[in-house]
Amino acid sequence: MADLGGAAPGAVAGGLVAEYVGLLVPFWGTTASVGLLTVVTRRPIVTTERL
Repeated sequence: MADLGGAAPGAVAGGLVAEYVGLLVPFWGTTASVGLLTVVTRRPIVTTERL
């Protein structure tokens, strides 16, 4: 539900950014966001030392 709900506003925002700033900016922004999420989510949630 969250994925489908965010698709339409994301498409509009990406289209506006591409129109006013440049076509490659939304692609680079998406690449940077995915890279940042990858780094942030690679941390362990639960360590086995405390179990």
